[in-house]
Amino acid sequence: MSLPWSQWYASIESVNFPDRYIRHFNFLGRIDVIQAGNNQDSKDGTFILVEGLADPRHFSIMSVTASNFFLRHQDWRIKLQRNDASDQFAADATFQITPPLAYNRTSAPSGISFRSYNIPECFIRHSNFELWLGKAEFTDQYALDASFNVRKALLPNP
Repeated sequence: MSLPWSQWYASIESVNFPDRYIRHFNFLGRIDVIQAGNNQDSKDGTFILVEGLADPRHFSIMSVTASNFFLRHQDWRIKLQRNDASDQFAADATFQITPPLAYNRTSAPSGISFRSYNIPECFIRHSNFELWLGKAEFTDQYALDASFNVRKALLPNP
C-alpha cells in the first residue's frame, strides 16, 4: 500500500510516559520531556515520516534538523545517521507501523508500534529513556515501552 502523502511532519509520544517524545540527542534516539515551541528540543523531537527507504509500503523517520538524516537501528541502538544510499541503511531505517503492542493493556485507545523492516521480530522500544531495537517480549512492560502516539509536530510550522 502506498502512502496517500509524500511526507508528514509529526512528533512521536511515548504511551507510558506521555510527557516524553522521541527525539535525537548527540545522534542517538531517546525519549525526553519536550515543550512545544521554536527551540532546539522541539526541532530534535519533530520528524518527517516518509515512504520507507527500503519499501514504500512502510515508513522511514527523517530529521527536520539534519537534511537526509534518518533514525535507523545499528547494533540494536536507534541512531540518527546520514543516509549513505546503501541497501543496508535503507533496510535499517525502514519500519512497519503496526497496531500498538500495548493495545488492550492500557486505557490508551490508540497508538502505534514500529516493527523493524529487516528484523521483523523486533520493535523500537525505550529502556531507561533510550531508544533501542528489541526483540518482542510478551510482557506488559515491553508492550508499553514499544507503543507510541503520533502527534502534531512540536515545532511550529516546520
